[in-house]
Amino acid sequence: MRIRNHTGKHQSLEGVQIPYGGWLEVAPDSPVATTGYRRGVLDLQLTPRDTLRRDSVHWKSPFSLADGYATAAEQMCMALDLLGVPLYMEPCWFDENEGLREWTLGKLKEEFPGFMDVGICMATAGEFKLLPTRYRIGYTMYESDNPLERYPEWRHDCDRADMLVVPSVYCRDVFQGFFKRDIIMAPLVTSPTYHFPKKREVSDTFTFVSYGTLSSRKAPLETIECFQKAFPDRKDVRLVLKTRFGVCGYSYHQIPPIDDERITVISTGRNPQNPKGDLDWSAEQMRDWLYGADCMLFLSKGEGYGLPPREGLATGIPLIYASNTGMADIDGGYPIRTHHVEQSPIGGYWRIPDWDQAIDRMRWVVDHRELVYRQSYDDGVRQTAHRIDGAKVLRDLVADVSGYSVRKPIEPVVEDTRDHAEFYDIIGTMAKGPILDIGGNAYIPLKKRGYDVYAVCPPDAYPTVCERIAKAGLPVRVQAANLAQISKVSLDGWPEMSLCVSQGLFQDYHVEEIRLIANAALGIAPLVFSVPSVNYPGQYSEFARLGWRRQWEDLLNGYRKDLRFYNKKRHIMALVSGPGFPVDKLNGWTTKDGTWRSYEESDD
Repeated sequence: MRIRNHTGKHQSLEGVQIPYGGWLEVAPDSPVATTGYRRGVLDLQLTPRDTLRRDSVHWKSPFSLADGYATAAEQMCMALDLLGVPLYMEPCWFDENEGLREWTLGKLKEEFPGFMDVGICMATAGEFKLLPTRYRIGYTMYESDNPLERYPEWRHDCDRADMLVVPSVYCRDVFQGFFKRDIIMAPLVTSPTYHFPKKREVSDTFTFVSYGTLSSRKAPLETIECFQKAFPDRKDVRLVLKTRFGVCGYSYHQIPPIDDERITVISTGRNPQNPKGDLDWSAEQMRDWLYGADCMLFLSKGEGYGLPPREGLATGIPLIYASNTGMADIDGGYPIRTHHVEQSPIGGYWRIPDWDQAIDRMRWVVDHRELVYRQSYDDGVRQTAHRIDGAKVLRDLVADVSGYSVRKPIEPVVEDTRDHAEFYDIIGTMAKGPILDIGGNAYIPLKKRGYDVYAVCPPDAYPTVCERIAKAGLPVRVQAANLAQISKVSLDGWPEMSLCVSQGLFQDYHVEEIRLIANAALGIAPLVFSVPSVNYPGQYSEFARLGWRRQWEDLLNGYRKDLRFYNKKRHIMALVSGPGFPVDKLNGWTTKDGTWRSYEESDD
């Protein structure tokens, strides 16, 4: 196993000093590697001879009560544990402990026994590469037809996995469009809390409910409109919507005014902008709330799976749902057909339910409630038999893959310098004197174009860079240096630089490192660099950052910069000419008006 400290400064791990930059060979059972990985300060590369544990599985996913992936992950992990699959679990994205079950909290605190052969990452595709395992299973989903329209980098991110697992036929079809290895279906696991179906009793008031984070995709405003059209004058019907973070068709904290005393919207959930908000409901609270209702509405325009309607179905509540996308697999309830499709803001198309059919069905269940209650109770009983089918699929997959990776080894791409002609041309209009090449990749083509070029590169790359330049018959004017501190490096009589240039270096670096190196370069001269974009057809290395323009704009927020595509959008070029943030204020967010704010500046 090889490790690399990517923090920009020396680290002390388990009493061992780990210098910044460069790869070090260690054993897979090294506590330094385990500690460094879990603290997020090391990159890891496995080697063919590494012996990893095959008696357990590395699970990675978000864990938070108010997140769809996290809720599904917690339930799947509990089911796998029930089936005897030994799991070691850790969070990605975020780790919010409030509301999690004691079992989950205990598993998240367990010490990892070392690195494992097989890993499962239940998240979006960008997280798959974070699994430090030889065999990677990505468990993912999407709510519209073309995720590449919004996340073009997923084509490359999915290639970091050996296999994909999806929860529905719809998701299988979506990801087959660009992932050419095995895609296996494993439905999500519904919490056992819901699997106690209850037969409703007729009462004087009939209550419809709907729940989730009720964004426009889940059609809460259309659901309200359908309810009002179905029952314009009846006083014995109610509609209660339960959402999170104040979302009801719009964005956060934007529940519209509703002038109908029969309709109630309940909002729960905390986030960084609302840290004192009400804690979201537990599965037990949700179940009891469903027990008190007469019919569940779920008229979403698109779902990767649709866990809430299946949860409701398991309790025995009558379910009226849009039979589209991931919900087309639902067995039971009262499906609503698709009327037409419309362009989705997240790529591809959403399915618009037939609102007239939904209105007719709502009236019908109210008028035939005794029959509906009996049929829905039977639906709930039937769901119980299949509660952990998805976990059984995962269990069998883990037993079969045996840690053998089918991913193609990622080797550095040898590029034709003609692809970068525009990059070198822009340098010619800017350089008014000597050029410092950071990384050594642009040294030869720049020197052959007649520029006065010098180079600094990481110590581990120094021998290779020097050998390559010497073979080209050029003078070797190269120094090995910590790139995050190059503004402090003695340049041994080298002239004052007019420009810093880097080609293909930053693609292999973390956000913190990029900012550190950029800040250091600006202590010498303006910085011009190029990296591959998400449109680039190949990958440079295991850790290549294949970003799109907006991602690089965000990463460089706070700098004076100019970004542009070149070579048919295969590459991104950036000129950074102004100072960035202090290196101790690297974490923050971009506001809606484009202003970057650090967390230290937040009033929250």
